[in-house]
Amino acid sequence: SEFAPVGGRSCSGQFPYFKLEWQSQGVVLAIGWPGQWAASFTRDSGMGLRVQAGQELTHFKLAPREEVRTPLIVLQFWKGDAMAAQNVWRKWMMEHNLPRPLGPQMAVCTSNSHGLFGISEENQRQWLARYLEEDMKPEYWWVDLGWFEVDLTKNVNVFNARYDPDPVRFPNGLWPFSDYLHSLGIKLIAWFEPEHYYPGPGNWIVENRPEWLLKAPPGHEAEINQGLPLKNRVVLNLGNPEALKWVTDNVDRVIKEQGIDLYRHDFNIEPLIFWRGNDAEDRQGITENKYVSGFLAYFDGLLQRHPGMLIDNCASGGRRNDVESLRRSVPLLRSDSWGEPVSQQCQTYGLMNWIPFWGTGIVYSNPAWVSYHFRSQLGVHYTNCWDLTIRDFPYDLHRKLLGQWREIAPYFMKDYYPLTLYSTNRDVWMAW
Repeated sequence: SEFAPVGGRSCSGQFPYFKLEWQSQGVVLAIGWPGQWAASFTRDSGMGLRVQAGQELTHFKLAPREEVRTPLIVLQFWKGDAMAAQNVWRKWMMEHNLPRPLGPQMAVCTSNSHGLFGISEENQRQWLARYLEEDMKPEYWWVDLGWFEVDLTKNVNVFNARYDPDPVRFPNGLWPFSDYLHSLGIKLIAWFEPEHYYPGPGNWIVENRPEWLLKAPPGHEAEINQGLPLKNRVVLNLGNPEALKWVTDNVDRVIKEQGIDLYRHDFNIEPLIFWRGNDAEDRQGITENKYVSGFLAYFDGLLQRHPGMLIDNCASGGRRNDVESLRRSVPLLRSDSWGEPVSQQCQTYGLMNWIPFWGTGIVYSNPAWVSYHFRSQLGVHYTNCWDLTIRDFPYDLHRKLLGQWREIAPYFMKDYYPLTLYSTNRDVWMAW
């Protein structure tokens, strides 16, 4: 039989990993392409199987000496035990692909309580003091969306593309706070989204370098893309060498000036219409190809300048998990649906087959359900969003849970075995 082609953007949630099995043997197949990939599986009359995979659309001519690249394709052939083969994959990912060093990590993020643009040096220090007071010292302190300069009187979505700290909420920049964190042995995570901007007054890159930006094609301006019309969205063309150099230099500058230890990279837009809308008829797929190469080069450039720095690759919650992206980064928040325990259990069950390192987030819940919510989201990395300004918190229980997590977290990077079949029914057991 012939199977319908499957595909999707790694940055749009589709998962480019496959496992084929026949007669106690098979192959693990993965596509390394943080763009629009596609795969098809076709059986012929002789019972052979033909697999095709790669960039979905490529129909272009090249200029003299122009270069493009193809997606990375990984094939792992195996015989015998299927789970043993899956654990070979996990070991290969851990030992030869994922950034090093990696180990159990706890982060604290307060943006869930303070709002997108409510964090300040003052309230961050106050919350840190409470975590230290309750003996819940983290490895990382997470400053999410909203630490940079933004003019809320114009548009909440218009901010300075240079990522300079807000002069009111962080009058001396992030450095005094990050320096204080470092004195305590805590590292700083800071959020960026340098691929995507909202046009408007006060945005440096929109006003000064419009030629670096990809806009929606004519006739599509009113279409909604992740909650906003396309007329209000632009994408930085990482396939443009000048744009790539500028964004690398600028983010490198901010990391150094503000004492940032872990760079969090977000991408809250679906880019395909911007890529294809800027292709000529005889150059279909070229914008995407150059963009993907530029994106990977951007990560490589930051890592070259900051050896040993981790990159958290978010993309709207765990949506760039292809092999090429994971060779340079890790998903510290594997999904934006991180508050619902059953979905988290199911994500762990499946994702552990492929990605040995990922993170989740945990918020405060009804005291009667704290243990259940906590254990439903256990992993190597987790981000604590508990509001410790609440004085009647069950702190003894939380310290006990943290101790349990620290004891078992290293095992999430070892071999993995599902103990039951997967089921979408909520009235059956699932265990691993």
